[in-house]
Amino acid sequence: MIDRITQSLLKDFQSKFDFENLNDSDLFEHFVNYTILEKKLEDRLDEDALDLINIGVNGTFGLDGFAILINKHLITSKEDLDEILNKNNKPIADVFFIQSKTSNNFDVKEISSFGNSIEDFVSISQKYSWNQNAKNFIELFKHLTNRANDLETNPSCPRYRTIVSCGFGFR
Repeated sequence: MIDRITQSLLKDFQSKFDFENLNDSDLFEHFVNYTILEKKLEDRLDEDALDLINIGVNGTFGLDGFAILINKHLITSKEDLDEILNKNNKPIADVFFIQSKTSNNFDVKEISSFGNSIEDFVSISQKYSWNQNAKNFIELFKHLTNRANDLETNPSCPRYRTIVSCGFGFR
């Protein structure tokens, strides 16, 4: 159950992005993805970007959001990735895996599914059934790893499992 403060923030978010047609689960996933990524980006996230990075719909197991940021810019295609890598001398990359839950407690099984999903996502070949949006990001991630030598360092990889039960997110 979501507390009143988070519920108010969620309602404002829904209005700001005109997400009136989203179900509560998808809306919360978009909200968490936005909250985590917005301050890390140089550009603003819009509705289309939020729809793209929300890979937690249509059968994706264990992950609700995924993003690659290079020099604080959201990368959503191989062309974008190649362009920014070709224009910058040793750019910095961040890869985000996000799972969001509204719960009053930690569920060991869900935490395990988060880790297992990340492991499958970054594997050379996937065992899980991923939706098309997630498959596109898996290919983009593989492209990034193929171009890792063009980066300043290996990508940082913060993993966020956000649980909201009393107005606070836990990282």
